[in-house]
Amino acid sequence: MVFRKIILAIVAVVFIFTGTSQGLAVEAQGNPVKSGNQQVLDNVPDSDLLEIQSKLEQGILDEYKKGDYSLSDPFVMEDPYGWSPLTALVMFETDEKSQVTVEVEGKDEYTSVSHTFHESTKKHQVPVYGLYAGTDNRVIITAMDKDGNEKSKVLTITTEPLPEYVQDIEVKTADPEKMKDGLTFTSNMFAFDSNGDVRWYINSEDYQKDPLEEQSSMTRLDNGNFLVQTDQLQAPVYYKTGLFEMDLMGKVYNIYTVNGQHHDAIELPNGNILALAEREHSETVEDYAIEIHRNSGKIVNEYNLGEIVQMEDSIANGHHIEEAIEGFSDVIPDASEEEIRQLAIAFNEKDYLHVNSVFYNEEDDSIIFSSRHQDAVVKFDKKTGEVIWILSDPNRGEWPEELRDKLLTPVGEDFQWQYAQHAASQLENGNILLYDNGNGRTEDVNDNYSRAVEYKIDEENMTVEQVWSYGQERGSKDYTSFIGDTDYLGDNSYLITFGGHITNNDGEVIGNIFSQTLPGNYVEGTIVEVVNDEVVFEADLGYTYRSERNVLYVEEEEYDIGKQNAKRLGELHKTAQADIDVSPEEAAELNASAVQWDEIQDEGNLLALKGTVETRTDTNDVYVVLDPVKNGDALIYHAGTNGNIHMSVPGTIDRPYLISKTGIRNGTYSINILVRDANGKDYYTETGYHWTVK
Repeated sequence: MVFRKIILAIVAVVFIFTGTSQGLAVEAQGNPVKSGNQQVLDNVPDSDLLEIQSKLEQGILDEYKKGDYSLSDPFVMEDPYGWSPLTALVMFETDEKSQVTVEVEGKDEYTSVSHTFHESTKKHQVPVYGLYAGTDNRVIITAMDKDGNEKSKVLTITTEPLPEYVQDIEVKTADPEKMKDGLTFTSNMFAFDSNGDVRWYINSEDYQKDPLEEQSSMTRLDNGNFLVQTDQLQAPVYYKTGLFEMDLMGKVYNIYTVNGQHHDAIELPNGNILALAEREHSETVEDYAIEIHRNSGKIVNEYNLGEIVQMEDSIANGHHIEEAIEGFSDVIPDASEEEIRQLAIAFNEKDYLHVNSVFYNEEDDSIIFSSRHQDAVVKFDKKTGEVIWILSDPNRGEWPEELRDKLLTPVGEDFQWQYAQHAASQLENGNILLYDNGNGRTEDVNDNYSRAVEYKIDEENMTVEQVWSYGQERGSKDYTSFIGDTDYLGDNSYLITFGGHITNNDGEVIGNIFSQTLPGNYVEGTIVEVVNDEVVFEADLGYTYRSERNVLYVEEEEYDIGKQNAKRLGELHKTAQADIDVSPEEAAELNASAVQWDEIQDEGNLLALKGTVETRTDTNDVYVVLDPVKNGDALIYHAGTNGNIHMSVPGTIDRPYLISKTGIRNGTYSINILVRDANGKDYYTETGYHWTVK
């Protein structure tokens, strides 16, 4: 019993380090498939995001063609893609080629949103960004012809209130005169203005309701689109199936398959994508990065980061082992000290690096990555893999003898090392900026703090000097034992995300990352902008991994709905099959009505399944059996336990169990369910669903 509690608790906390697109909906389609003299209906609903998006766009264009729309009577489509509710698309024609300006009136001069498109045309598709939720928004569209003649139309666009799962935001300080322009975007897929009003969000519970899974930033690409994690969870607790290239309207331009994508992905100067990912069949996690070709989605470079730092057979440094022992002891009180110790060691052997950020330096063609579990930032040559320097407290880790001369030596006054850091980047002046969580900096958590810190590195003399920091003066109230971010906005302005501050019901600071899962403990975040060390903006909100400051409009041209056909690039790893023998003829019959589906959908690259099975025993294993309609062996997948078909994600809501199409030969499969109880007795049923892979 103790062992079972240990396993359950470890699953709930171990992956802390380490869906379906609800806005896009379409009716299920039945496709007849012949089998002998019978017709079998492919009746799994089709929810391929890209196919649905294409149909939505065509529907909008067809509807627009039915009317004769002008500036005085335009076609207005609110939230055209179904999951970005604070946007709209306004379409009309003008007699003369005209340049269009769009303005969404704000609550004050600092929160109005206005943009002029450079192109001059007769046919107009005007994107509207930055609407308020639950409001009759006043939007002004102005068209100016080549002679300077202007015509305007005032629109009222009414929006629904925010869903409950969008975080509350409390602005403590705001000086818009000194703040950098734009909205503050968070990794929870919403953005707010200087008043704390949400002006953009993605309406998907997969993003909003489960922030623990959202460990990725919104990276703005050179073309103005954003690179964000998909909403398909490949493995607990935050390993996703890849990345969306998406605009603020919610249109997806490309889906890049990145197996086990986590933490970070950036655009390279050549347009390719550098992303953190997981290797297939690897016994370790978060020690691998890939470069993805922008147009094909193929992997063009792989980086085994553990091999680069010669630590493949290593373990996280001693502090992180002790932190795990302390945390596991809190969340698994029935386990013995030796059981706890062994689990902590196993965890830190598996996640020995925990790489949580990656950055590319074009000037010398190098890559910089942050390793949380070695308290280190490492720079290496992109072509050769040679380590250039290591920023790390030499008393924290055990670096290979061959790399010890790469450890930087601190110089100057008031120098402090960074610990468990995030978001390492290199500034234009060559300095390294990062978020220093500070784990283990002090013995008493009430004396600890987190901070943004900037280091100047002299590569010739292999020294490091601390030139700026902010956060120590805030004390333990903003200490974050996990997550966090910092960005340089220019002109001595820094945006800092104290994202994971844990407290209990009594307001006491909790210093151990694992303790966030205990009842009565809460995770909150604070976002601060400082200019010349003066706080010009501060807002409290919930769990927030990262934040970025971005303006809404960067486009020179208007929108062009339906212009680009979105693509799904790359492929997922094969889903592992269960190593069991099944004999349906010998199994006891299970009534098909015992299977209740919450979700069964073909999502384009995979089959998503979620539901329950009414069983005769409390303890059992549930398998999905894909039985070919024509000849071939059945494919068997372990899809849940104790009557559940799902991917269990402790600490959050359960997600669908996913079966990748990769490795499955083309054909139609009957979807059947096998339940095996604790005594090895099997129960079997056909669900009546058929799925076609092509």
